[in-house]
Amino acid sequence: MKAEELRIGNWLKRDSQPEGFQIDIDSLVRISNGAKDYEAIPLTKDWLLKFGLKIDVSGVVISGATYWRKKAITFYESDGKYYLKIGEKLNSDLGTQVIEFDKVHELQNIYALTGEELTITE
Repeated sequence: MKAEELRIGNWLKRDSQPEGFQIDIDSLVRISNGAKDYEAIPLTKDWLLKFGLKIDVSGVVISGATYWRKKAITFYESDGKYYLKIGEKLNSDLGTQVIEFDKVHELQNIYALTGEELTITE
């Protein structure tokens, strides 16, 4: 994992905090300097639910009402991997408008492009 992939507030884990923590500037500097005890957190449905996202029966991840679909942006899951599709509808011809990701911080960074941050809901 490279420091360039990260933002302050991204969730990672490390030896002393295997359940995860949000990185701060000090952590980012340590990662930039080659610290090896930080790891990306694999994205799971449990993490999606922690962030308050909902998954419909087709595997499409939605937030709130239909925010992503109104913007023609759809998150979906297939075979344990997560994808972001930009376009009108999901179909078998996914073309080049698909971004694959499988880490919590990647989802956070993609979501931040909406101008909002993902936060853990209790």
